[in-house]
This record gives sequence, structure tokens and C-alpha cells, in this order.
Amino acid sequence: MNRNVTTLYALAVILAVGPLDTGCESSNEIVEPPAQWVLTRSDEFDSGTSPSFELWTIETGYGPDDSGWGNNEWQLYTDRPENVRVEGGNLVISAQSECRRVELAKNGGFETGTLDGWTLSCEVNETCAATTDEARTGDWSGNVAAGAEANPLIKQEGIGIGIVLPNTKVTVGFALKGSATDGGQVVAEFLSEVDGGDPSKTEILSGGPLVPSDEWVNYSYTVTTGDDVSGGVTLQLKTECREVENGAGGAGGNGGAGGNGGAGGNGEPESCTVNVYFDDVTIEPSCGERDGSITSARIKTQVYDCDGDDKKCGFEQENGRFEARIKLPEGRGLWPAFWMLGGNIDEVPWPGCGEIDVMENFVLPEVVSSALHGPGYSGAEAISSEFSLPDDEIFADDFHVFAVEWDPGRFTFSVDSQVYRIIPSSEVSGRGDWVFDHEFFVLLNLAVGGNPVPDPDLSGTSFPAEMLVDYVRIFERAQ
Repeated sequence: MNRNVTTLYALAVILAVGPLDTGCESSNEIVEPPAQWVLTRSDEFDSGTSPSFELWTIETGYGPDDSGWGNNEWQLYTDRPENVRVEGGNLVISAQSECRRVELAKNGGFETGTLDGWTLSCEVNETCAATTDEARTGDWSGNVAAGAEANPLIKQEGIGIGIVLPNTKVTVGFALKGSATDGGQVVAEFLSEVDGGDPSKTEILSGGPLVPSDEWVNYSYTVTTGDDVSGGVTLQLKTECREVENGAGGAGGNGGAGGNGGAGGNGEPESCTVNVYFDDVTIEPSCGERDGSITSARIKTQVYDCDGDDKKCGFEQENGRFEARIKLPEGRGLWPAFWMLGGNIDEVPWPGCGEIDVMENFVLPEVVSSALHGPGYSGAEAISSEFSLPDDEIFADDFHVFAVEWDPGRFTFSVDSQVYRIIPSSEVSGRGDWVFDHEFFVLLNLAVGGNPVPDPDLSGTSFPAEMLVDYVRIFERAQ
């Protein structure tokens, strides 16, 4: 058994001299730990700005095989301060949705006579001009020189999609109207910008360049940002002269015998004319399963070698009292949890390593559950129990203390010292093997979506959603 005793807590032995003041003014709940418990490790989250690396490891990604941590969860776990930090005496685990920042990326209904933040660039043609129309803004008309690179129309740089993430699907939409002659066309490009480097450019028109028509046409495309996105994104629409078939004869071309189709007979017209209006431009991050649009955090105390001198970081313990004082978020699809896994998980895969769920909140804001998982009683077949708050109370209203007392022959689960389930080893053995005979480590996380919870309502679920942890304390029985 690990005896790594922290100095974060003032007393090594909890004496039965009265209730323990939680030291946080955000709740009136006072919880009195039993006198027979001796503190072995705690984190009060009262110093620094991030979880202590000597105790916690921040896990990132979508889990093994990008499977959503085995539960088809939606969120990307990160180590960003936006998702996990220590602040105001609490550990803050925050689920973020980039979908809630769409308004930063939308330009629709341009004011007549302005480009509303857009930049006109005429790198090829000397007679490029921006004009306006009574209903729409963003008109460019003029000639494009033959054989030249695409002539930028107008563009918006550094479009704010909130925090732009790599490998994130983004929907780009816009409306076009206009006319073109002699092979004139429009190309739309989406650029993922990298600070200090060249942008990664994606032509978003999967069906090829567009030839404007005299009716408004709406277009929508899905693109993906690059592996390294640090400088924002840009949408730009360009005009260009496309090649014409031999014999078509552009301006100055010879369409007669010999088949020269344009200048020099190379199939390109000497010039073309493009008149384009565009509007209703939107750039929206996609919001779905494991597409980078939803982020959160997951931390654990699993023991690991943290320097070259075989120093061990983290904390694991067999048996004892494990408790945390937590204020839960509320919202469809949110899945906060305080739980434990067997320290032998790298050698004995789940569920053989064992799992102890001290607190999970799946659907109802006034109900939490606890569970044991092992061979023969895992997943939907776990040995589980529920605890409900009275009247109209919900767990998002205040902090509550969630605890499990783990003895060699039983588990006792409680909320605010109210015991609601005792699971003896005989009940477990009737379902499968008792695998709770080795050290376990603690995990805290806030998942979004997944098999046991409903899909988040991306129009109604409130983001950011925060799980606040006042402390985590681990005890062993006094000898």
C-alpha cells in the first residue's frame, strides 16, 4: 500500500472533535469524515494554475484507436487551460464547444457601400474595382489577363472561429450571382494559416470552379483545417480565365481552321470578363462526434516514472476512503465522473483490472450513480446504484461530497455522508471475479456524449460547462 503522505492537509489523523469545515463558502454542507480514517493523500487545489504534475497526469486525444474512450464519446480531451486549470481554490474542468462561436465567423447582409471587414486585392489586373449593388455588396468586375494566376477577388483574413483547432471540419457557405464571358469563372479557397509559415490552401469547390449566373445560388462545402493551425483561417474568392476548347476562340483567338483556341493556340483566352456579387458568407465549425469541435479534460493519478532517478509521480492505493467535493454542470449530453481504475490496467485490460465509479451523472440533473465493473459485471451489466436529491434540488446548484469506503470485503457509497448503497463481496462473487485486491488510481473527467448519455443538444446545451472540484482526499483506516 502506498504511504505517500501529503503535506497539503494539516492533520494526519481525523479526530472526532466535531464537524470538518470544508473551507469553501460556496456551500453550507458540512461533512464529518469518520474518526477511524487517516489521511494518506489529498489535493486541495489551492495553489498554482494547473493540476500538480507530481500527482496528476492530463490525458489527451480521443482514447485508444480514437474510439471515444471506448464509449463513443464526442469530446477531444486537451491539456489547454481553457479545458483544465486551477482557479479560485478549485480544479476547473471545462467542456467547450467551438460551435458556440459561430457569430465571430459570419458576414451576412453586407451594408450597402462597404465590404464590412473584407479586403479587396487586385494583384494581376490594374483596373480592379469594388462596386456595390442596392441589395448586395462585394461586386468585382473587370478583365483577367490570359495565362495569369487566379486574380484575387476579395478575402477576409484571420476569420475568428473561436479557438481554431487542427484537423477540424468547417462548413463554408456563400451566395453568388453574376455573369462571365470568354471562360471567366470563380474559384473559392479556404486557407488554414500557420504562424511563421505558408498557409495550407484547400480549393473548396469539389465540383470545380463556378461560372456565375444571373440568379443567386447558395453554395456550401465542408473542409478540414490542417495539422498545425495557429494563425486563423482565411476565405478568399478569386476570378480566373479557364481554358477553352480548341476552336472556341476567345478574344483575339483564331477559331477557324487550325483550331487555335486562344492566345498562342494554347487553349487560353487572352482575357475574360467576370462580374460577381456575393453575400451570406458563413464559416461554421462542424459539431459532431470526434471532429475537434467539442473539447474537455480528463486527469488521473496513475503512477509513472517522472524523472531519470526512478522517481514515482501519481498515487495509487488499495482499500480506503476516497472522496471528492464537486459541483457538477448541468446540460444534455454532459457526463461528469469521479472514478477509479486498477493500477494494473496496462497488464490486465479492462474490465479485468476493475473499475470503481464513485460518482457519475448521466441524464437527470438530480441523480448520480455509482458502480463496480469487473469480469462478468461490466458496462451495462455493472453492479450499480443511484442517489437522488430531494425536492427540486439538482447537483449543479451546490457542491456535494461524493465518497466510497472500500474495505477488503465490501464497498460503501455515500453522498454528503448519506450512505445509499453497500455492496458486499458476496454479491460481486455471485456475478463474477472479485478483482478489487490491488491498488487503484483516481480519475476526474467531463465527457460529452457517448453510449450511456443522450447526444448533446448543440443549440441548447450550454457551453462552456464547468465541473468544479474543491478537493480530492484519500484515507486509510487507522490501525
